[in-house]
Amino acid sequence: MILDDIDNQADFENAPFQVDESYAPPLFKTQEVNFYVEDKIAISDKFSLLAGLHLAAFFTDGETYTIPQPRLQVKWQFTPTLNTAFSVSKMAQALHILSETGGALPNDLWVPSTRNVQPETALQAAWTTHFTIQKNWGLEIDVFYKKMNH
Repeated sequence: MILDDIDNQADFENAPFQVDESYAPPLFKTQEVNFYVEDKIAISDKFSLLAGLHLAAFFTDGETYTIPQPRLQVKWQFTPTLNTAFSVSKMAQALHILSETGGALPNDLWVPSTRNVQPETALQAAWTTHFTIQKNWGLEIDVFYKKMNH
């Protein structure tokens, strides 16, 4: 199979194989704009908040997806060597990976969201405890829960 006739913009019109266009058109033109703001607020010398907002706008196939992704972390510094934190964040991704492992070599294809396939989102909550043993040594325990929506 020779693919030299295909240009770099994924135009499959002259390809020597059939393309399933049920989820997206054969030519993908997308743009993404991102904005991020974050602030650390010290409530006291032992308690702090880290709040942020990542705003993504994804333009594709005549659709615009505006995805706010807030983040919040609450941190307690119990002693100079022991702290714990709880965080929650919403995440989104407008690119999807299609993997094909049936052939001799794995083949991954990244495709953007379209009007038929929306961006994936996830909500993650995490708890972390860090203990400093010596100046360059520490022990950390992380537990998280992630709910994916796709």
